[in-house]
Amino acid sequence: MPTKSGYHIIVMGGDLRKKAGIKRPGDMVTIELWLDPEPDRIDIPEELAETFDFIPEMKAAWDQLKPGMKRSMCYWVGSAKTAPTRAKRIAELLRRFESGYFQVGQGPNAKPTKRSK
Repeated sequence: MPTKSGYHIIVMGGDLRKKAGIKRPGDMVTIELWLDPEPDRIDIPEELAETFDFIPEMKAAWDQLKPGMKRSMCYWVGSAKTAPTRAKRIAELLRRFESGYFQVGQGPNAKPTKRSK
């Protein structure tokens, strides 16, 4: 975000600040940005990829999702610290797929969204 003084503010998570050696939020740093050569690439966690190999119908439904939704689900599964938690999250995605609610944040009580014409 640009500031009135001509500086830009970039919000970074704690993991990135730690890797960059930033001691306190608000410290001045110099950064270099470059375009991602594969912006649509999604790193699918190994356990989720194995589930897709085992259940091709789930993979077909996955292929219909928008990249942002896929990225969100992959992050959710991959951010789990233990294998049992990743397995539990994959089981939740499978449950949502089987119930017809293969979208993050939607369930049986979710109101349908109105589409504009």
